[in-house]
Amino acid sequence: MYSKNNFQIKALVTIIIALIFIFVNFYKKTSHLEEDFFQKLVVKYYLMEFEGVVMERFVDEKNHGYRKVVFRNTNKKQDVLFLDFENDDIFNSFHVGDTIFKEPNTLNFLIKRNSEKFIKKFNFEYYVDRDDYDENLDSLIFDYIKKKDY
Repeated sequence: MYSKNNFQIKALVTIIIALIFIFVNFYKKTSHLEEDFFQKLVVKYYLMEFEGVVMERFVDEKNHGYRKVVFRNTNKKQDVLFLDFENDDIFNSFHVGDTIFKEPNTLNFLIKRNSEKFIKKFNFEYYVDRDDYDENLDSLIFDYIKKKDY
């Protein structure tokens, strides 16, 4: 009887150790992917250029609750900004009829509403793993651009 209990305890400990090992390895792999995703996201918005008039701002409940700003660009084509990682201040800054501008190589963008102008900055506040992003943003962008040879 003692050896059966001893075997069960050893088997349980082995299973627990294996699960911990699997979890730690999975976390290492996914945290690297998340870091790369965040870097790509920041660089995408950094390089992005747009100009147009806001046609609609909404939360797309049918598509994962994505927060979208639809605008008509200077070519009279419809374009969409996805603002899932932005705080409410950024998302709510856009109003139908606003004229919006963003130059490449910056995270700042301009909103013109009637005679008012607002300068905002993409900040990715709702991205879960954005720790220390403000201090490391320049190196994050330039390391990625250098690596990808833009």
